[in-house]
Amino acid sequence: ITRNDLSPAGDSGFMVGQTVMLGDLIKFALVASSNDAMEAAAASLGDGFIDKMNSAAAAMGLTKTHFFNVTGLDINQRASGAYGSAYDVARLATVFYKDHPDFFELTTRADVSIDQNGKELKAASTAVSLQNIPGFVAAKTGYTDLAGGNLVAVFDLEPGRTVVAAVLGSTREGRFSDIKILLEAARKSL
Repeated sequence: ITRNDLSPAGDSGFMVGQTVMLGDLIKFALVASSNDAMEAAAASLGDGFIDKMNSAAAAMGLTKTHFFNVTGLDINQRASGAYGSAYDVARLATVFYKDHPDFFELTTRADVSIDQNGKELKAASTAVSLQNIPGFVAAKTGYTDLAGGNLVAVFDLEPGRTVVAAVLGSTREGRFSDIKILLEAARKSL
């Protein structure tokens, strides 16, 4: 962990000089929405990671998606760290869930903890309010002043019938009720 990794908004408790396994950083980034963990994970993968993210988005046909930083945090009061449509976010989550279900399913936990040389680093999940909904599989939250409350969630409506819903531009709390409304609409369409 470098000082640069700890510069994004939010403090997850990491310390400069710590060595953290990449899998633990991803776990913290997904479950607790840790910007520090995401920054450190991306830095560990080398220079040009944002270009690789944009290339991958283009290869997937995500025409409304562009990344300016790895966290999506606002660059300043007028520029977001990433742009995308709800459709693109849902498609990206679908691919991520298909390719990395073990990581994405970690978001069903109420909290996340990693062992750091005998000391536990622990944080609460940002998706706790979805975890008691039947069929909940996974979710990823996001919030910035410019983007508002964002949420993508995966639910099994019934065996073999999975739905991915994305909400962008809501409020910090409203994104959860918005997802629930979309989920109910999907269930009624069965």
